Amino acid sequence: MLGWDILAKGMTKQGEVITIATWSTGLGGCKWLDDLTKQGIGKDLGGHGYPNRYELPLSALLDKIVPMPPSGPAPLVIGEAYVSDGSISNFKLHDDVILDLDFNTVVEIEAWDQS
Repeated sequence: MLGWDILAKGMTKQGEVITIATWSTGLGGCKWLDDLTKQGIGKDLGGHGYPNRYELPLSALLDKIVPMPPSGPAPLVIGEAYVSDGSISNFKLHDDVILDLDFNTVVEIEAWDQS
């Protein structure tokens, strides 16, 4: 598959690292993170896809991914055992843990290259 597996995680007020959300997306699925970085809202921590790492405020993350993360521009890709159009799949928002977070806290996003 060509695309990204995304993992958003944060730290609770008690210091525990928790998963906020996970999903898979196509080739353009990290464009919104790059855009937030260019706007000065997020920070690109590097990683070259193994994983790419970003930081941004929890409030900015939730503004972008609720009710569904943006898919971004992506070409249609036809592989041996899959077809990918850049759409979002396997989106899971762990809304039960969000209440344990301060909305001003900085969260980390990992984008794992699936090519």
